[in-house]
Amino acid sequence: MSTRRIYKVTHLKELISKQQEVLVESESKGGALRHVAEKCLSVELASQFDLIRLTQDGVKVEAAKVAPEEPPIEEGAANGKAKKKVWA
Repeated sequence: MSTRRIYKVTHLKELISKQQEVLVESESKGGALRHVAEKCLSVELASQFDLIRLTQDGVKVEAAKVAPEEPPIEEGAANGKAKKKVWA
């Protein structure tokens, strides 16, 4: 069984020049999300001080779900070739 810890996630700035949508070329949905998130979020292990301060301010601890594997994408669908399922 893996150990679960509490991390502090901090919003660094507006999403890439205040745009609401961004186009990212990536091998997977997770890779695209990671690319954008690294520019506007910071993640670090929460200290005891962080836990006390934030919970006193009314911030609730959210439980992250284990990420399911991404479903296979259909390769070749865009260029008319036979479809071949590949894992992203």
